[in-house]
Amino acid sequence: MALLKIKNQGNIKQVFVAAMTISDLATVELSPGAASALRQVTMGSDSNPHLAAGVARGGVSSGDLVHILTHGFASGVVVATSAVQAGDRLQIATSGRVNPFNTITPAGYPLVSGGGLVSGLQAASGIISGYATVNISGAFVGTAYNTGRVLGRALTSGGSGIGIQVLVTLE
Repeated sequence: MALLKIKNQGNIKQVFVAAMTISDLATVELSPGAASALRQVTMGSDSNPHLAAGVARGGVSSGDLVHILTHGFASGVVVATSAVQAGDRLQIATSGRVNPFNTITPAGYPLVSGGGLVSGLQAASGIISGYATVNISGAFVGTAYNTGRVLGRALTSGGSGIGIQVLVTLE
């Protein structure tokens, strides 16, 4: 499927220093530590979705200035491993690609029939399932949730290795 060209974009870009070679339309992440004072970025990775900085506009070598799209439309951002549907939230992935960011995932705790603790009171069996409990603040205990910075939304659908259109919003 051919990508649509969006004209008259109101894109917002910022300038960073490339800490490594970065290809055009790759997702990038902020480099933490002392180097962050230089506003350095590297190619996106699965391990640092919370450091998402945007999408690179133009390929650069290490040490060069790179323009990063922080808000606006980008056409041709490549999908990593999971299929993306139009409207999906996206996060950065390995090699500057994107993956869908749509779910809250339990951390290996099977949800089976059983009681849970709700605001310090024992819940009746079946009201809360499995090992998950809710503490007084309302947070679930015993489960893990996907956390990280959402890069933006998919405007088109695509599978692994396919370039899609993305609305970069850095939520």
